[in-house]
Amino acid sequence: MKPRFDTWKRKKYAGAWTIVVDVDGAPNAWLAEATSRALAAFAALGEPTKVEILTEDPGKPIHLEAAPNRSGAPFVQDVQRTLHNARIELRSVDVTLELHVKARTAASNGALTLAKLPDGAKIALTFDQDDDCGRIDVTIDHTLFVADAPDGHDNRAIAEANGPRLTDALKKLEAAFGAIEDFEGLPGIHAHGYTL
Repeated sequence: MKPRFDTWKRKKYAGAWTIVVDVDGAPNAWLAEATSRALAAFAALGEPTKVEILTEDPGKPIHLEAAPNRSGAPFVQDVQRTLHNARIELRSVDVTLELHVKARTAASNGALTLAKLPDGAKIALTFDQDDDCGRIDVTIDHTLFVADAPDGHDNRAIAEANGPRLTDALKKLEAAFGAIEDFEGLPGIHAHGYTL
């Protein structure tokens, strides 16, 4: 069931978090391992539905999309198999997540219920061969986690129901890769989400 936009909405650049790490080894191996660890960090909040893999040949990106009968763990396995079997040098992996959130739906009579938010977050993993470093960027383009939405709506109930799960995912990402070095977005943003 899809969430209803009521006290929150889509908003470009609502939040972005970045980690940069030194990479010692081949880009393909790092991107495969980093993608696995990033998806594990966000597993309790959502699942991947689309993946775009850029290679050393800009004209040959690899596009993967979860089929209805291969979402969740089977799709993650498909992504890992593609990354591990790539015969061309990889540059980046862009993952689109469907978030599993508490929100009001058309059928919930105003109560918060579990809903699936398509295109709820993006995780971009990039290998910079010039600096031998990897970059992990998480972006959110909506105000679901923001208590005081910028349009004046009080979104506290939805933000309080979902914010701790975003915080948990970002802390798991830090545990996997190191400290979040940069974050930007709407007022109240911090390294582990938004102020509630």
